[in-house]
Amino acid sequence: MSNTMTRWLVWWSHSEAYWLALLVLFGLIVVASKARDAALRREAVGDVTGRRRATALRWAAGLAMAPVAFAFAAGLFHFGCARAKAADTTCVSNLKQICIGLLMYSEDYDGRFPPSASWGPVSGRHVVGGGASPWRLQNAGVYRCPEAPPGMGYGFNRAMGGVDLAKIDSPAETILLFEANAHTLSFAGGPGDVVWTRHSGMPRFAFADGHVKSMRHRMVEAHMWRPADVAPARTNTR
Repeated sequence: MSNTMTRWLVWWSHSEAYWLALLVLFGLIVVASKARDAALRREAVGDVTGRRRATALRWAAGLAMAPVAFAFAAGLFHFGCARAKAADTTCVSNLKQICIGLLMYSEDYDGRFPPSASWGPVSGRHVVGGGASPWRLQNAGVYRCPEAPPGMGYGFNRAMGGVDLAKIDSPAETILLFEANAHTLSFAGGPGDVVWTRHSGMPRFAFADGHVKSMRHRMVEAHMWRPADVAPARTNTR
């Protein structure tokens, strides 16, 4: 859809004309219904002229109803788009918050990311100004994509557990978090755990440099899951 059409839909659904169109549509429906009843009554008593007049009125109301119904449908379409856009925005915000928490953790532990088995709680303690309860963030929906079923909606790239950020070949191309049907706060996995059905087939991924990006299946390459060729010297225990 073009930007011009999108802007028009936004304007239309938020204008007074939209609600006026709803009233007109309702009125035309009433007129068409009354005309139909009148035509049936005229036909029952054999009044051919009156029946034709009532039938013509019914057709006129029906034809006038078409553009108003189209305008109404356009407004409903925009509301649906706005809801999807809100879900996209919330998902990106969630991933950025979690990613910031993980990066803040790495700054406190010699540049290393947390173990893959405990990334959830530690990211919560390092986000929203520091010291935030991961369970409060969980209840607020930060660990769940709006399009995900009940439970956790994100996963951690298990290959990133305990990895030194300085030894990652390309942080901007290395996946840190991804969308998954996770049932634990610290779910970790790999390419086979990505949920590709969210956001119209373009789930969100958070990368090791902190940015979040939407990608289709064909855009995700194998090297994005490998942080570096050098294995980490040690693994954090907290």
